[in-house]
Amino acid sequence: MINFVQAEAECVYDMKKLHETVPKTQFLDYVNRFFDAIMKAVLEADKTSIQREYDFICKSIFLDLDINELTTNLYESFIELREFALKINVDSLADNINSLYNMGFEAPWILELGKWPETAKFVENFFRKTLGSEDFWLKIDELYQKSINLWEDISSTGQKELALILQYDITPFLEEFLNGLENLPGRKRVFSEFVRQFPSYFNQKQTFSRMNEKVCWFLKELHLMEFQAMKRVYGANNIFKKLTNIFFSNWPTEEVYPKSFDEFFQKLHAQVLTVISNIVGPCQN
Repeated sequence: MINFVQAEAECVYDMKKLHETVPKTQFLDYVNRFFDAIMKAVLEADKTSIQREYDFICKSIFLDLDINELTTNLYESFIELREFALKINVDSLADNINSLYNMGFEAPWILELGKWPETAKFVENFFRKTLGSEDFWLKIDELYQKSINLWEDISSTGQKELALILQYDITPFLEEFLNGLENLPGRKRVFSEFVRQFPSYFNQKQTFSRMNEKVCWFLKELHLMEFQAMKRVYGANNIFKKLTNIFFSNWPTEEVYPKSFDEFFQKLHAQVLTVISNIVGPCQN
């Protein structure tokens, strides 16, 4: 069995090119120690140690564990969820989600019927003036080459940083974990910390009541509350400017973002915010 594990470990080592960061002897030593520790824990776990662990867990749950605290947390979390759910106007939410769905699917239908000429012109320009332009492909090639060079620099730096992380963080952690695993059969209390923290896992009080605050903070931080402000902020983004230059550099300005696009996306944005408001409540200015 150990020979099979060793052979598989060597295969993984060679396939994953771990030789660039981890010496082979060190890697195989860790694998062998893991295997030996697990087998030792399984084979040497006698009935006495299993019974001792079982008795400790039962004692912790039924004697040491504060059942009142646990049930209180569960009940308060349920009340929070119930209050949160009752505030949602399900009929209004369903109507707004349906309107949002229809807006997304009506757009290509209107385009197909020829009732959205600006979008038809946009699609034509994209094929003729973007995909059909030599300048576009030259810019894509330039961007690709820069990305390759940047990736090579990041990869080289990452290899150096990874070597330091392995030396000062991962290796000490693995040593400590292995020591604990190797001494597992002799330990008396494996789950003590888990059992001690058990009630806190069910303490979700105020999580739902603060949903509005958290969601509204997120929307404001990302400038998603007001459509024109969102356009202004993200339109000034360097990545957006570079993409605009690549895709639309030889387009007439008025055809890149026609007025009907602005109206459509503004309605779509407002509808999305309405759905969010139906769920978490309106945001306060």
